[in-house]
Amino acid sequence: MDVPLLTTKLHIPPPRLNLVERRRLIERLDESLRLGCKLTLVSAPAGFGKTTLLSEWVGAIERPVAWLSLDEGDNDPARFLAYLIAALQQVNGATGQLAQSLPRSPQVPLAAPAPQADAQANEAPVTALINDIVEAAIPLVLVLDDYHLIHAAPIHQTVRLLLEHQPPQMHLVISTRADPPLPLPRLRARGQVTEMRARDLRFTEKEAAAFLDRTMGLHLSSEMVAALESRTEGWVAGLQLASLSLQDRHDADVSIAAFSGDDRHVMDYLVEEVLHHQSESIQAFLLQTSILDHLSGPLCDAVLGINESANEQVADSQTMLEHLERFNLFVVPLDNKRRWYRYHHLFAELLCYRLRREHPEWLADLHRRASAWYEQAGDVEEAIHHAFAIPDVPLAVRLVEQYGAQALNDGRVTTCLNWLRQIPDDVIFAHPYLCIGCGWAFVLIGQVESAERYVQAGEAALSAFEPLYVASEGRVITREEARGDLAAIQAYCARARGDSAGALEFSQQALEHLPADDYTVRCVVILNLGVRHLENWDWDAAQAAFAEALEVALKSEENVSVAVSALSLQGDVLTIQGKLQEAAERYHKAIELGTTEAGASTPILATCTAHLGLAEIHYQRNEAAAAIDQLEEARKLAQETGSEEMIDDIYYLLHSQLALVAGDPGQAEVFLDRIDEFAQAPGTEPYNARLAATRGALYLARGDIDAAAQFIAARDLQPGELTVRRLPEYLLLARLMLAQGQYDETLALSENLVAAAEAGRYAVALIEATILQALAHHLKKNNAQALQYLERALGLAKPQGYVSPFLSVGKPVDMPLRQAIAQGVHSEHAHQVLAAFAAQARKGGTSAMPDDAISPLYEPLTERERQILRLLAAGLSSTEAAEELVIAVSTARSYIKTIYRKLDVHCRDEAIDRAQQLSLL
Repeated sequence: MDVPLLTTKLHIPPPRLNLVERRRLIERLDESLRLGCKLTLVSAPAGFGKTTLLSEWVGAIERPVAWLSLDEGDNDPARFLAYLIAALQQVNGATGQLAQSLPRSPQVPLAAPAPQADAQANEAPVTALINDIVEAAIPLVLVLDDYHLIHAAPIHQTVRLLLEHQPPQMHLVISTRADPPLPLPRLRARGQVTEMRARDLRFTEKEAAAFLDRTMGLHLSSEMVAALESRTEGWVAGLQLASLSLQDRHDADVSIAAFSGDDRHVMDYLVEEVLHHQSESIQAFLLQTSILDHLSGPLCDAVLGINESANEQVADSQTMLEHLERFNLFVVPLDNKRRWYRYHHLFAELLCYRLRREHPEWLADLHRRASAWYEQAGDVEEAIHHAFAIPDVPLAVRLVEQYGAQALNDGRVTTCLNWLRQIPDDVIFAHPYLCIGCGWAFVLIGQVESAERYVQAGEAALSAFEPLYVASEGRVITREEARGDLAAIQAYCARARGDSAGALEFSQQALEHLPADDYTVRCVVILNLGVRHLENWDWDAAQAAFAEALEVALKSEENVSVAVSALSLQGDVLTIQGKLQEAAERYHKAIELGTTEAGASTPILATCTAHLGLAEIHYQRNEAAAAIDQLEEARKLAQETGSEEMIDDIYYLLHSQLALVAGDPGQAEVFLDRIDEFAQAPGTEPYNARLAATRGALYLARGDIDAAAQFIAARDLQPGELTVRRLPEYLLLARLMLAQGQYDETLALSENLVAAAEAGRYAVALIEATILQALAHHLKKNNAQALQYLERALGLAKPQGYVSPFLSVGKPVDMPLRQAIAQGVHSEHAHQVLAAFAAQARKGGTSAMPDDAISPLYEPLTERERQILRLLAAGLSSTEAAEELVIAVSTARSYIKTIYRKLDVHCRDEAIDRAQQLSLL
């Protein structure tokens, strides 16, 4: 079920009859558009004619206009995005098609969600929409009317990001009563905003005279107009209210003189005067329908209790609405067919105040009738809103129980949580199904402690559970099924807390209690169980669980997201085991399933994990362009659900590793720093094994052995306590030992690494450990042993196309590779790896970073040492080199000794030969 959209919110309010022309304001709006300002801000208190002015302006300009009238309900990010897309589609139907693929079935967290900043969470929809607008190349104006009703920080951030990255052909207009939390000072400094405020919108005496005469039909003297304009300070609504109070009054000058300068008192006075001049039937209609945000004939009939079966009464409310519009009684038509209206917000507030003060006994029945009408019409959000307004907690509980699950399935977690937070905890605790809803909602946003609190309350209330009919799902929930739901939530919470035994126990309990045909929850539980096995490195059990989850999920189209996740996770296990081709097939199948018509309701996040898996495979094969394409596809899809924070770690980590094997440690550090920005939040580990290994590899790539040693020392790696989980870090330690010339220690550690990798079926770790064995023997001049280990490494790498493990170890392995080619040992793959080293060197030659940043040495030569080495190669003596560089001879000789040490040679000829082998000359 899609989020229901009220299309009238997208209609541009039609211009009023006998409208006062405000040429000075129209010209300012035209100028803002002509100058290419990003934003036009129309900010003024209620009743200053903001909407009327903008509707007049957009009706006259040639650019297409996307209009969105906002209300309180739009503070839900999912709802706001849906309406924003719908508004933009009024200009171009293709806009936001990707963003419309929002989750329609429960989000399946594959790991404990990391805390997220609002800035990251709301970057999601903006990117997709901006790309669509740019691609369409259609100049347009986007109007957000009544923006003061928005108070949700994520939505402010969405608009802020839209402003920051706004396409040049787009112009944003915001109408509001209060300045929005946007970077207005920066926009002012850059000349990118046009502001129209109360002082600009106030009617001049000339405009006030025209308004009172032509629009309101009052013929006042210039002195009366000036007095009224002064009393109201040009406030359009005040003028309108005042003119209504003056209808048929012969003492207009006395009434005008009685106006107070305090707006609140003026409002009270004018409303009393306006209402007192209306018939009793109109007053009753206005008061009773003031509880509604939007007005239609049938809705008002229901709220007023009019019997729709009596034909002579059916049109009463519609007739009344048209009458109110005709006499300017503060109703605003919302469409061109006069089916939907709304009251002027200020007028509605005043009517509600009078209703509460004079007839509080009416409120409950009015809201209850509105709730019933909206429920029957299928607008559950409005039905629940009116239930809470009564407040009728039992009615709200019934509606939330029957429709809350659908809100979660639609991805409207914020909306569901807002409902639940309005129900007292003692009431929730007495309704197990509400506890279940709270549990799933908090699990989905990563608040495990809150989820567990409601699960415990739900378990305590199960004894009083009665079979519950869930209207949104069309079925009855039994006590046994509720027990299974609670256990399923507990299983997720246990895994999020790292309680493997608990996750297994609760998963088994859930499967015991859930009905055999409850495919939705069963497949989620089985998938979660598989992730638990994966986190324990139990590959066989994990694959069996993922296969079962896939089988169960495919029994219902509603579970496509779980099927996609299961396929992706199968690919992850195969990747770890070194079965890259099989893994790629799983990933491609997941993407295909997630993009079919049956998968249209799939959470895009499930599909994006498959793209990440393909990026990993391309990285291991040193296919950088293809890897980056998959990474960006994953990020784009994740942004559309606001879930990019759930992939940020692997996204930036893979980017940094791609940069390292390309010989660009500077860019690698940029990506690693991005991870550090969000990895320090509570509940996350600043460095997992792979991330830590990559950070240490960065130091080695720069030749900063001391920094690498200090970093690794802080990781507290004990060779005797090697675990398969920390293999990447121990491989880094072996590389450090090699760089420090500790060849025997490297061999000893590498042997243990090989054994651990074989036991854990960790393919890439096995290949890299074997390469390190080969390189250590090579540096010890044990050429036969070096070739033996290199042959094994190449034999492991060749079938699946591994290249990056060789690049990660570094260019010193090129000499053993050349020897392998000379001996005919896996020559084809050895040539492929050497070609990758050559490409790395070529890229490094055009890089902006220092040459020594891509040095094949573990301790790179400085630029001065390179200069001296080139002079030695040219035949100069140490004395001549010193003269050439204008340095002391002793200094030159000191440099030469350092060069010999770094090259591991003992004389000039050996140094030159070694430098030529390493392409240093």
